[in-house]
Amino acid sequence: MLNGCDGIVTKGGRGFLSRAAGKVYSAWKGHPPRDQAAAAAEWKFISRLRFSDSAGHVLFLENHLRFLPPPSGKMRWIGTIHLPRRCWNEEDLALLRAMPGVLVLCDSMREQFSDVLDSTQIWVVPYGVDTSFFKPGHAGVDSPRQTLLYVGAWLRNTTMLARLVPEISRRFPKVVFDFVVPLHARDDEWLRTLGDNPSIRWHQGLSDESLRDLYQNATALLLPMEDGGANNAVVEALACGLPIITTDVGGIRSYGGGALFPLVANNDDSNCVELVAAYLTDRDFAASVSSGCRKFAETRLEWAIAAKEYIRVYRELGFL
Repeated sequence: MLNGCDGIVTKGGRGFLSRAAGKVYSAWKGHPPRDQAAAAAEWKFISRLRFSDSAGHVLFLENHLRFLPPPSGKMRWIGTIHLPRRCWNEEDLALLRAMPGVLVLCDSMREQFSDVLDSTQIWVVPYGVDTSFFKPGHAGVDSPRQTLLYVGAWLRNTTMLARLVPEISRRFPKVVFDFVVPLHARDDEWLRTLGDNPSIRWHQGLSDESLRDLYQNATALLLPMEDGGANNAVVEALACGLPIITTDVGGIRSYGGGALFPLVANNDDSNCVELVAAYLTDRDFAASVSSGCRKFAETRLEWAIAAKEYIRVYRELGFL
């Protein structure tokens, strides 16, 4: 039950039966080899729509669009786009044009897809975050430690990151970097140049609690980006009241960039290092940004607030 609406989460299990069902379904539909658990989830999703009066919502539209029947008749469904336009090919854009509407996670993505769908068919619903779990720690920006946190791999500007780390270390030798990067992503050529840096502590496979601890004990999130829509690291940092140092690209302005916290131009190393210096040396500035970040998460991104936005879209589509 979500804000008075019944809902069923459809997902593929990782057990043998689920994967086998997905493989049979993929073979029947002539789909290429793929994640069979996802295929099983699609089969269950389609079946529920076909044999009930339900409407559906595909949370990661780009992963499933080409494998699902277009919405029509009893097949009433909508999807959320997570990836920016640069990640889409023409085949998938053609399928997108058959949708009655889509949800996107930031204003810039609405603009990016405005030549594919009419603006009235594109709803901006910000990415939500669990603010009761991701929250400021006891030390916060008052911690005497100087730690910069980097999280993730997708669409990051690792070239810029590889230049920034040595320069920050030169100016602030006591700074420690916590890098949360999955093992498979460490093959990145620029991350490899940082592999033996003694100032970096590498992490992977963390529990939610351990990841939260890193947010709560860092001075700032250092996250140079090439592009993006919404970003898990950004919304989790906001909820934890962690100041964010990132580039003015993608959807970052829909998540407080430029208003709550300063942005730097992509590949502007000099201004980025100066912003790092400001957070490391000016506690009042850091505390002010931290407070604004947390308030933004509580008033704009908290799950109960996001849920109301989803309900509003469903009503406009006639799903409710």
